[in-house]
Amino acid sequence: MTMRRKQFNSNVINIAAIDAAVSVYGARVENETARGWWSRNFRNFLIRDPSVLSEITDIDGLADLYAKGALPLPVAKWAALDVNAGRPVHFFDPSQVETEKGKVTLAQIIDWMNALSPTDRHFQRLHKISPLEAAGLAEKWRAREDRRAAQDIPETANAVRTILPFDDGYRIVKLVSLDAFERESALLRNCLHRIQEFFSADIYSLRDAENQPHAAMEFRGGQLIQIRGFGNSIPRAKYRPYLVAFLRHMQVEDGEISLHLNTYDIDFEPPVDINQSTVDFINWAKDLPSLDMVPFLRDPKVDSLVDNFILYGADVRNSTKKAVRKLFVPKGRTWLNRCGTHRKLPGTVQIRHPRLPTTLYDLSRYSVLSETTTRKIFKKALSEIIDHAERDTHGVYDLQAGNEAIPRGDLSILLDEIGLRRRLEEAKARSREAKTEIIRASTATLARDLRRRDVSEARRRRTFETIQGIYPWLKGRLLSDEMVL
Repeated sequence: MTMRRKQFNSNVINIAAIDAAVSVYGARVENETARGWWSRNFRNFLIRDPSVLSEITDIDGLADLYAKGALPLPVAKWAALDVNAGRPVHFFDPSQVETEKGKVTLAQIIDWMNALSPTDRHFQRLHKISPLEAAGLAEKWRAREDRRAAQDIPETANAVRTILPFDDGYRIVKLVSLDAFERESALLRNCLHRIQEFFSADIYSLRDAENQPHAAMEFRGGQLIQIRGFGNSIPRAKYRPYLVAFLRHMQVEDGEISLHLNTYDIDFEPPVDINQSTVDFINWAKDLPSLDMVPFLRDPKVDSLVDNFILYGADVRNSTKKAVRKLFVPKGRTWLNRCGTHRKLPGTVQIRHPRLPTTLYDLSRYSVLSETTTRKIFKKALSEIIDHAERDTHGVYDLQAGNEAIPRGDLSILLDEIGLRRRLEEAKARSREAKTEIIRASTATLARDLRRRDVSEARRRRTFETIQGIYPWLKGRLLSDEMVL
């Protein structure tokens, strides 16, 4: 019994299928050490991963697997004994490993491992790296490779127009063609590749003498909207003189420049004592009606705190980090996820944008909060969202909207890390048909309302917009699984 428990430490009845899957992936890596990672770390991960294991709790379920030929004869005696004794056994489904998301992630891990040098610190500690950590490292590696490749993206001579040149070779250019937007997005890691969102905007870029971008600025109708550096961060201090010169050239007021660049002194004196500003923030937060609201705040003071950590995080004392950590971790059961409606729509169906504690995600990236703490909080928040969304039959939930601090790829990895992907997909499947039918019925009701003579012109216009645009869009998103529920 002891040996059997050691071999089948997760009661997986078809452990040979896991070994076969592991050997397939391991064969695609070039180094013996990396192959050992697949046969050891990845194998142990599969044995415990609920997304690829189904639970068999009765003898009929076990017999059904053998009847379908999913398991080779003879019947495992230990499995029958466990099931009869009320201990569930597990069946490994290889097809669940090869989901579209899984294919991308595993392929990236394989490519990353093949690119590792034996002197790389990750290679030397490979035996300690979990599959989830490997997926994160592989994604960062792929992003770096994409960035290097992006530097070679061709940009035609008329792709940009120089607006303001500087004596040292730096210049401000305006993006005027699609390839300029794509190159800017790839090199700065921002969303400018979604060109349809910027049709009505003017985008300017700070370029160095080698034509490499360092900051992008968005104007709409002559109004400054945002300034972003690499990865949508605040531009580094060394680039501020160029940006300030251009913004003044565009007649932007100094107060607005200071606000966007997160500096109180436009002449670039040291603007912030990060430790003192954090203490001031903590004192302000303690006066709030409920500290448990802090992780969900959209207050400018929270944004300023995160921005300060981006710029000056290296100078933060451990005691200051500890105080922030204590403040931002929700306590007890008094906090609940707040779900806000994007806008009030005609009819019975409403779009809801759940607010995740994205400030916690930002702070974890700058070592203020541990990843373990952040994952624990996100698991609670996402569980509540799923529970709430399943009960709310007339609410269609969009998890990505309003949570821009978490990119879609990071959110996908987070779902895997906290073990909620399977539950989320099951919740989608359960509610998809019901909510699609509610949208159809509500569309018919709104169509009848349009025929009423006592409807105001403004209401008629909004109702028509909902029928013609919003409801079909919602239905399409539900059927394509892009929405939460």
